Amino acid sequence: MKPDIFSGEQQKLLADRLDPKHVKGRSQGGQSLSYIEGWHAIAEANRIFGFGAWERELIEWKETNRDLVDVTKNNRTEKQWRVGYVAKVRVTVHGEGGSRSREGIGFGSGFAKDNALGEAIESAIKEAETDAMKRGMMTFGNQFGLALYDKSRANVGPSQIANDDDEGHEEEVEQAPAPAPIPEHKRRANVVIADIEAAHSVADVEAVMKKAVRTLATLKDNYPKEYERVQEARTVTMGRLSAGVMQAAE
Repeated sequence: MKPDIFSGEQQKLLADRLDPKHVKGRSQGGQSLSYIEGWHAIAEANRIFGFGAWERELIEWKETNRDLVDVTKNNRTEKQWRVGYVAKVRVTVHGEGGSRSREGIGFGSGFAKDNALGEAIESAIKEAETDAMKRGMMTFGNQFGLALYDKSRANVGPSQIANDDDEGHEEEVEQAPAPAPIPEHKRRANVVIADIEAAHSVADVEAVMKKAVRTLATLKDNYPKEYERVQEARTVTMGRLSAGVMQAAE
């Protein structure tokens, strides 16, 4: 068993609870997903490990898809590039007792006009690299998102480390308003997205798209934003499945 390379103070910081104010959320497939942003993960690494005591390395990347598709906005149809990349990043931290490296695999997607393919590729690679970095960092502790993998959220909350400046002051938490009813067209899009994200193979994804052809036609003609959500879910899921195949082959 390797000795721990972190100081006692670093161990306290890594084990401390993740402050809810650093947790972001997004809706995907009718579900709410929580995450920390890439800049915050970097800031926490600088705070806990030290500015010169850690590094990240992009060690592998691969394009998963490159499609030129029709996008309808404001009753106008134009071409748009959709590009996906899978990346592997190695994060190495240097401490008192040596160094430790962790790796993560992430997916990123990029979108751009038909005359700006390079922008779509750059965006996809950057997003994939950031996602992979966060997955590698996650194993170091709660401050890097590990707490979000626990459904009970037991380690998400105010810091347990004594802070004299904050002593005696409690943070007020506003109650979230009750969610509005989901419109029918959005509900139908959510059903298709949920089926896509539940797919176990590329063939399964295409089967879902084929089965929902009428719904997709309605969304494309009348609710282009919902149609775009479905297409984005397809792109992301295809990338995730490709990443899984890539990881299994190693």
